[in-house]
Parts: sequence; C-alpha cells; structure tokens
Amino acid sequence: PSSALTNAGTTTISLSSVVASASGCTTTITPGTITDSFVINALPNVTGGTNSVAVTEPLCLGSNGAVTFNASAMANGTYNIAYTLSGANASTQTASGVVVASGTGTFTIPSSALTNAGTTTISLSSVVASVSGCTRTITPGTITDSFVINALPNVTSATSSVAVTEPLCLGSNGTVTFNASALTNGTYNIAYTLSGANASTQTASGVVVASGTGTF
Repeated sequence: PSSALTNAGTTTISLSSVVASASGCTTTITPGTITDSFVINALPNVTGGTNSVAVTEPLCLGSNGAVTFNASAMANGTYNIAYTLSGANASTQTASGVVVASGTGTFTIPSSALTNAGTTTISLSSVVASVSGCTRTITPGTITDSFVINALPNVTSATSSVAVTEPLCLGSNGTVTFNASALTNGTYNIAYTLSGANASTQTASGVVVASGTGTF
C-alpha cells in the first residue's frame, strides 16, 4: 500500500513466509532469497520553494505565447505541463517535453489557442515527469498569470485609404494622409513602398491616428 511507501528512493522487498489460507500451514523463506529492489520516484516538486508562471508581453493576436515556468525546488529533467486558459480565451492545453534546468523551463501557448483579444489567464494544473510518468496535481489557481492579447491594427474591416497631397515639387517632402475608419486611436509605425519614378521601402514612425486619420 502507498502508506508503506512514503519515501522516494530505492526499496527492497524480501519475502519472509507463505501461509496457506485454508490450512494455516506456513513455509518460512530464508531471508534474502526471494527479493526485488525497486525505485520510488519523487513527484515533480512544485509545492516547495518558489513557483511561478509568466507569459511574455506585449503579445499580439495571431502570435504564440512565450511562457516561462519557474519551480526552484524541481529537479532537472523533462516534463509535460498541463494548464488551462480562461478569460478571453478558454481551453485546456498540454506543453510536452518541457526541459527544466536550474528550476526554470519555457514553453509555448499555440496561437490557435489565443484567437481572441483581451485578458487571458493561464493556470497550471499538473506536471508529469516524462521519464517516470509520476504526476503532481496542482491546486487550481495557485500557479497563474494573467496577460493581455492585443488586437492587430484594424485596416482590413473598414474603408482604408492613403493620399499624397498634390501638387508636389521635386525636392519637397510628400505629405501623406492615411485614413482607416476602424483603427483605434493611438501611435503607429507605418511601412510603405514607393514604385515607379521613385522606388524604395520606407517606414513612417510615430504616426498619430485620431478618429481614423493620421498624417506623415
């Protein structure tokens, strides 16, 4: 019974006697002649030391989430980590083959599990040692992190346009008006290409968009 196996490490079983249930007759076994040694593996240690999980931010919609897992008392090794997502994105996931060294491991939340913008919470639910198969169940809500998935700039779902002010003389800067009626107010970097008489790739940095309009 598990109550007799309370310590990790190598244990040896040695039969000492066999008793027939019906007659009560007993054969005594010479000590050490019928034995086996076996190893009891420790459960992944996420109860001692410092344990945490953190998703790298900022994170954009359509991107994988990079996760850092810290468990200062966990032995070096490879683990499978089960976790749940809740909030803007809800699912149950497993990160397989997570290598933990010096108490730290990293894994990825696939973008297919992060399809909605907004705040999502990751909560670890179990850690399984790949070699032994031993599982440590984690109390829900004890190792968690909340992170924000940012929406992509919206220049596809509504009318968007760009116009260069004319007339424009050689040697002058070109003033560009950018319209995107569904774009949230904010500051953006806008990459663009020129072709024809002038060909290059450019980026306009720090373009302030308000009420769907910005200039650069």
